Amino acid sequence: MRNPDRACIVIDSSPLRYLYTGLGQFSYHLLKELGKLQFNDARLLALVHPRFAKRIPAGINVEHLTWLRRHAPPFLQSRLYPPCRVWHMTTENTRLTGIPHSARMILTIHGLHFLDESPAAEAARELSHVQRLVNRSEIITVVSKFTEGLVHSKLKTGHRRIEVIPNGIAQTAVEARQPAWAPPRKFLFTIGTFFARKNFLSLLPMMERLPEFDLVIAGDTNHDYGREVRAAVEAAHLEARVFIPGEVTEAEKQWLYETGEAYVFPSVSEGFGIPVMESFHHGKPVFCSRHGSLPEVGGPHAFFWDSFDPDHMASLVQVRLGDENRQRMEARKLYAKQFTWAGVAERYQNIYRSLL
Repeated sequence: MRNPDRACIVIDSSPLRYLYTGLGQFSYHLLKELGKLQFNDARLLALVHPRFAKRIPAGINVEHLTWLRRHAPPFLQSRLYPPCRVWHMTTENTRLTGIPHSARMILTIHGLHFLDESPAAEAARELSHVQRLVNRSEIITVVSKFTEGLVHSKLKTGHRRIEVIPNGIAQTAVEARQPAWAPPRKFLFTIGTFFARKNFLSLLPMMERLPEFDLVIAGDTNHDYGREVRAAVEAAHLEARVFIPGEVTEAEKQWLYETGEAYVFPSVSEGFGIPVMESFHHGKPVFCSRHGSLPEVGGPHAFFWDSFDPDHMASLVQVRLGDENRQRMEARKLYAKQFTWAGVAERYQNIYRSLL
């Protein structure tokens, strides 16, 4: 039974349906850590599709995101949600726009990837949608300084408070498990949903120049780009050296981080790039592009490709892996320790309290 004497904070947890994306990981780990904190003056309410309610961590109340709540017109949506004082819109991709008028809103922006991926007319519509969310919000949070710059240049933020809160990394207790499909030789790897902006295709010509390595590309392939990458692997006759297992378990992901020689990330549009920091947590070298937030997140600890020329990419990998040492590995681990979900949750707790 709801306690009307305590202020309600609603957290839009709809990204949990995409648990293994950056948005899903943000929602899950933020809720998990918020559930450990004391909210004596408020109660937390996670809004989630009934099918994914089991993903809400302990300590958080659940409110089902029913069909009617998802599809009702905005003017009606605001009457279908519980009364609340604070509403945290956890992604700029949300389609929930009719939040209660009494709620003070926080909007988290992870990136404006549609600017790179969509035709001009569609991108303009998406940008207008995000602008409406900005207009409704009082505080905007972003996951990197790069994203903050993008917000300032593409959106009208007025005098709204903007805070940069970098993502954390999960301190998993899951024991690594070697998968049945594990490469038989030393390998490079990458992980992510198969969106075109991940630019996985650029890795294949590089691999032709690195015959001593195999490659693992893990993640949800149920997209047009996933089918395109699989077809390109077959066309290049790399099936014996390039492994595309689809989504992997946490135990298998741990094994990839612990066993792989290096993480490779040629993405052309990233708001943060959680796998980069997870690789650093394991002390592993990271090779990535200079696009989006990656120079900021990788800092002095990543190796950057200046182009996607396969000779250049392969040469950098060979030279830097041949120059590896324990000092660099320990420096990466130390750097990654700064990025915790517990710290992220504490900063959001302070924001919630400032609006109550």
